[in-house]
Amino acid sequence: RQWILIADSIAYFRDISKSEAYGDVHITDTSGQQQARAGFGQYWHRQGYGKLDQQPKLVLKEDDREDKRTVTARTMEVFRQGNIAILSGDVRYHQDSLEAACGRAIYYRDRGQLVMEESPRIWQPEARLEAGLINLYFRGDSINALEAFDSVALYQFHRAALDTDLIRGDSLWAEFEGGRLSQARTIGHVWSLYHQIEQERRRGFNIIQSQRMEFYFNQGRLSSIVIPQKAQGAFFGEEER
Repeated sequence: RQWILIADSIAYFRDISKSEAYGDVHITDTSGQQQARAGFGQYWHRQGYGKLDQQPKLVLKEDDREDKRTVTARTMEVFRQGNIAILSGDVRYHQDSLEAACGRAIYYRDRGQLVMEESPRIWQPEARLEAGLINLYFRGDSINALEAFDSVALYQFHRAALDTDLIRGDSLWAEFEGGRLSQARTIGHVWSLYHQIEQERRRGFNIIQSQRMEFYFNQGRLSSIVIPQKAQGAFFGEEER
């Protein structure tokens, strides 16, 4: 009642209540908001469990907007109970200018959450995030926040220069506005390096260490840092000519 299955060939095994679909498999819900494509698919009706192979692709849309999220992997498993999808092998996520990749991911449709495991990384044109585990949270059709754990590293790039700002820590919580990073809070062995230009146009960079730091961004670029705990830091400037 909730799903439509289309394929080049479909077989149904009544005794074990199982369906198999071959060639250009297309599964969609009646609203058209969730769609999946693959070369081969299996579904066990009693268990509410399905598996897609041969370049599976999951497309997620919200409301009537044209924006959509896509997830690809080598294997995709879906569970009717809980609206859960498990993706394995070269998992790729794409939305607008944001892309992500990992070895394994779990998507919780009802929670609006994507859990990324096995060397997860996220990047935009001017930033890249790496960690041991990354959780993405969605509000409607866009990313609202993320949290990262275990050897977190956030890189910020300068388009007009070769400088790269870096934030490291044990864990990080970040929030987004309009698809861009707006603020980040880091805890545990925080270490940051960021470049700046002094008022007299002298270039240099700062290194700061603390147990907790907060970072605020303007249009995706670092604008200010708040350090609520004891910290150590140093500024390294270019020699005046």
